[in-house]
Amino acid sequence: MSTEPITDYEDLTGMQLSDEELDALVSAGGECVFNWTNKDGFPVGVVVAYVWHDGKFWTTCAARRKRVPALRARPQSGIVINRGGKTASYRGNSTIHTHDDDDWDEVKTWFYGALSGTSQRPDDAAAQNFE
Repeated sequence: MSTEPITDYEDLTGMQLSDEELDALVSAGGECVFNWTNKDGFPVGVVVAYVWHDGKFWTTCAARRKRVPALRARPQSGIVINRGGKTASYRGNSTIHTHDDDDWDEVKTWFYGALSGTSQRPDDAAAQNFE
C-alpha cells in the first residue's frame, strides 16, 4: 500500500494491497463477510469464519441455511475481509460439499482441523471441543 497521502478521494489506486499484503490478510483465516443473492436477486451477507486453503476460501454452515439452496441455484458469491485497517474483496463461484461427496471424509478431516485450530494446536482442549 502506498505511503503517499491521499489527495483525491475518488482515486483509491494508491490503497491497493500488494500480493504479499493480500496473502498476509487472508492466510491467517478468521472472519469474513460472505455474500450471495436470494431468489429475487437481492444481495445477502453474513459474517462467518473462514479457512484459506489452496487459494480458496472455505466456510461452513448447516444444510438447512437458506444460503445453501441459493448457492446451488446461483453459485456466484463474494467475500469481504477487513483486518487491521486493510480490506480485500473477492468474487467467485461457491461449491457446496456434502457427506455424499466421494472425498467428504478427507475434506471434513482437514477442514475442521484447520477451522478449529487442532491442526495447529493438537493438544488444545478448547480447539478439540470445537472440532
